[in-house]
Amino acid sequence: MPINLVDPTVSPVPYLYKVATRVRPGPTPVLGLVSNGKPNAESVLTGVASRIGELFGVSMTHELVTKPHASRVMPSEQVDLIVERCNFAIVGVGD
Repeated sequence: MPINLVDPTVSPVPYLYKVATRVRPGPTPVLGLVSNGKPNAESVLTGVASRIGELFGVSMTHELVTKPHASRVMPSEQVDLIVERCNFAIVGVGD
């Protein structure tokens, strides 16, 4: 098996990226809450949602989505639901 050596003195290749297009939310933004399905995740997420509203003085609703299994990837149907219904989303864990 060959050994690959890396020269740590070389500068990294710059990462080129573009900021995603933002759509201005309507009068009542919808926050997507993605729970990993573990105990207390829903409580933590709804608490964070309330705190965000308080901190920024925004009245918003939320859409809670719970993954079927904490260690699996979120099914594409649930991702699509968040994309269609929500202006932004946060993901949380529990335990």
